[in-house]
Amino acid sequence: MFNKSVLMLSRRRFLAGLAGVAVLAALGSGCAGTTTSPTAPSAAAGILPVARLEVADSATLMIETKAPNGAVPAALASYFLTIHDAEEASRVGDERFNAAPQMTGPFSPVELRPAELTVVERHDGYWGGASGLDRVEFRGVNDGNARLNAVLAGDVQVARQIPPQGVSQAKSAGLAVQSVGSAYVYHLFLNNRRPPFDDPAVRRAMSLAVDRQALVDRVLNGSGQVATGAFPRFSPNDTFPFEAARARALLEDAGWKAGPDGTRVNEDRRLAFTILTYPQRPDLGLLATAIQAMVREVGVAASITSTEDISTPVDKGEYDAAMYACKTAPSGDPGFALNLLYHSKGALNGQIGYRSAMLDATVETAKRHELAAQAQAILREESPILHLAIPNYHTALARKVGGYEIHPVEMDFLDRAMALA
Repeated sequence: MFNKSVLMLSRRRFLAGLAGVAVLAALGSGCAGTTTSPTAPSAAAGILPVARLEVADSATLMIETKAPNGAVPAALASYFLTIHDAEEASRVGDERFNAAPQMTGPFSPVELRPAELTVVERHDGYWGGASGLDRVEFRGVNDGNARLNAVLAGDVQVARQIPPQGVSQAKSAGLAVQSVGSAYVYHLFLNNRRPPFDDPAVRRAMSLAVDRQALVDRVLNGSGQVATGAFPRFSPNDTFPFEAARARALLEDAGWKAGPDGTRVNEDRRLAFTILTYPQRPDLGLLATAIQAMVREVGVAASITSTEDISTPVDKGEYDAAMYACKTAPSGDPGFALNLLYHSKGALNGQIGYRSAMLDATVETAKRHELAAQAQAILREESPILHLAIPNYHTALARKVGGYEIHPVEMDFLDRAMALA
């Protein structure tokens, strides 16, 4: 099996008798911020703030949240709260546990080279029944075209996230292709703490200068849909307007005047910034180039830098703008992104530095979906992030692969149903 990054869904040994006490320990460590993922601790605590966990009996766990929380079922379905052997993780420490995790899947890892290779073998004692596959390799390859070429050559049997431009080529070669509307949204993150994007007028002008329909039609080859808000298929808003003339007027009113080289200036400052992107999603680099040309038409100069590690500068807030792909509601609840990213006290708010007392109020009360719509209206007006497109997600498979089912959250599960004919 072929993947763009290491995917770990298994454990070293079977957790026999996965009773309430084991689940309590796993959830307790996640909600307390001691899970094994480097990004999960604060995020897990943010989506499920727990006041008390208690085992009622071997099959029942009582959860008491710190405040009324309508998203508990969605939070329990989150990948941030994976059931794992918390006792073993505590005993050996995060680093050793990450190298040999003990969880609840049908395969056991036998070799792990992060971001390069993971090899798993069938676990015959799996509670759901043994898989028909003896051994599976996950190879980490960042380049989408390289993934496509590998499955075309027969070097691998499954290639995830092939470029949309390669779908017809894969089908012509006799491969099966599964496609689905992704649960990801392609964004342009704007650092609200840094000039020029600490000014809402500049952010709004940027949004008006970007032709999202052209991004989908010309850059994504029609493989996706225009984003109308923070969430895929949940945003009731109309499409974002593309009005270059209005963008120019906003910038003029904000004091940004046309300079001699066409780039706007305000006193001694040029209206210029750098867009970070990353090769793991080649679509984003192409989108960045298109956006660079679009904002140039309103007098904004953008340069582009590609980095293998986009997370570090974004997490630290050390960037101007960044192309980013995010799952904003992976379990279907809008509170995921609203509470983690946009809320002033959200665990991931440091990525963009956005502050809005009005938006904070919409995510703290109980009328969840109505308030989510209100929150999106605020985000449209203040433009802390530019929501661009919802991509389609494509996987190419050899015809002999059976039991594979593509999933919109792009976290495909290797389960016992997968087989080779």
